[in-house]
Amino acid sequence: MYRYLTANYLCIVGGPPPPPPPKTECFGKCGLYFEAFWYPKKPSGQTLKDWERSVHQERWHGWTPLVSHPALANNLWYASDNAFVRDIPGFRAQNFYVMRWRGWFGVSRQGKYKFQTTSRDGSRLYLARKMVVDNDGLNGARQRSGFAVLRRGWTPITVTFFARGKAMLKVAVQFPGMARA
Repeated sequence: MYRYLTANYLCIVGGPPPPPPPKTECFGKCGLYFEAFWYPKKPSGQTLKDWERSVHQERWHGWTPLVSHPALANNLWYASDNAFVRDIPGFRAQNFYVMRWRGWFGVSRQGKYKFQTTSRDGSRLYLARKMVVDNDGLNGARQRSGFAVLRRGWTPITVTFFARGKAMLKVAVQFPGMARA
């Protein structure tokens, strides 16, 4: 069984919550830092792997965000183009965009976590700057997953996504000891 990955500080049942991340890193608010960009029109690559080199830098691929939020606290669960427009304030694009969420994932119990993305087109999930889920590519709705062994505390998380046409993104996590669906 998976739980939606909420763009928030996640504390896992089964132990006390970890200490909060440094306020300088999380802007003192609850949620993930969100940015949306127009999909590049010039041939600078077509998928996330082409833009990976600078994904963890403040200015990703030299792009300027068309929309950003310092602490967007929504589930990363968008079933359609309309869900992105409805749930992300100020975002109006229906296709040809790139998105990035950055922040911290809170772990109160050490163990092996399974992360999953379902996306149309591509998505990737990074923990501590290491790719855990690679669901990149120009494709219809597709699900990919990966594992990470995490210690108690806070781990940096980055989720990237792009859409060139119809879009969807669902990000979930299976905690240690959860039954499989």
